[in-house]
Formats: sequence, C-alpha cells, structure tokens
Amino acid sequence: MNPAYLAKVVLSGDPSGPGPLLRRAERQKSMGDAALPAGNEIEGVTLSITFSQPQPKALVTDGGLHVPADGGVTKWVFGDTYSIKLTAQLTDNSLGLIEASVPPGGGPVPHTHALENEIFYMLSGELEFLTGEKTFTAGPGDVVFVPRSLPHRFLNVGIRPATMLFMYTPGGAEGLFLDGCGDDPVPGQQAPMWGPERLAPLADLLVKYGVAPVPGPAA
Repeated sequence: MNPAYLAKVVLSGDPSGPGPLLRRAERQKSMGDAALPAGNEIEGVTLSITFSQPQPKALVTDGGLHVPADGGVTKWVFGDTYSIKLTAQLTDNSLGLIEASVPPGGGPVPHTHALENEIFYMLSGELEFLTGEKTFTAGPGDVVFVPRSLPHRFLNVGIRPATMLFMYTPGGAEGLFLDGCGDDPVPGQQAPMWGPERLAPLADLLVKYGVAPVPGPAA
C-alpha cells in the first residue's frame, strides 16, 4: 500500500466557486480519503488534502489551478527526465500533463494505452515518433496525437536533447510514473538508460495502468 502524501493547497481569490480539486476534496472527505482537520484554515483559504501519490504543488485560483515552474514532481524514466505538472487527481480525471527532457538515445519502448489518448507538443530538438507502423520526425511546434490502443513510441536519434510536453486524456496514465515506474533524481548525476530487465518487475504496475509493451522496429 502506498503511503499517504499530504498536499497543502493554497487558494487565492474568492474560494466561493470551488473548482475540480475542491469538489474532489469535499467528495473524498465524505469517503474518509482526504484530511480536512479542524483548524486547517488560514484566513479561510488553505486546505490540507491527502493523496495516495506525490502530487505537483498546485495553487487553486478562483476554481482553477496554477502549478509554478518548479512545482512538478520529477522522475527519471527510460533515461528521460519527466516533470509531472498535472494529474488526474488534481484535474478531476480530465487530464495528466508532463514536461519531458529526452536525451540522445532516450525514449520508451513501443507500447499502447488501453484507456487514454496521448498528445505530444514539441518544444525543442527533434524526436522520431512511431504511431502504428509509421515512423516520422517531429520538431519544435509539431503536435502528435495518439489515440488509445494505437502502438507508439518516441526516440531521440539525434545528438542533442529534445524537450516536449505530453498529456493524457482522460488523466490517469501519468500515475504510472508516480506509482513506481520512475526513479527519483540524484543530484549531480544523469538519468540512467533502462534496459529490458527494468520492465519485468513492473509488469503488474503496467497492467494496473493499462499500458502494454508491444514489438516495434529496432532503433
């Protein structure tokens, strides 16, 4: 069982119109899954909420969310560095949003998502994408949409890092990286590349999140 992670949610503006996070907090409170203890208010605008996974540092603004630049949860995955900015738990299951830095040689194995669509928006550098049986190169400003159940992967075949945003709709698959499929960064070191041996211990976790590795073309 995962430990409970306490998130301090700070409201700014008028909290009279609760957004998705506040609706979730009230719903979880009634189920005993969130902690809103007595004396938790500071001028009526601060809540303490428990989650089963670490969460980005979110500020609730008039029913919306503001995640500062350094507010994401950072994980090392397949040699990449992921900063999880938004999660299903924070967005009422609407989406999960991740900022990724992909070094040369980085990227996941080909796989499918049973439950979520995935959208990629390139910020810098270039990545080779596989969608279905087609491979192509995407660069800054390009968008790639992958519907659920379609095999896909991205791979940095160049000599410079690439950065991008990617999101899941609805949210949920980003929880995989927070739930054990991701290493905590080590200061002064680079993210290590993962070999096939890293996937075997993650089999049950992949099934939990509807992720299935599939055969793909050689890099």
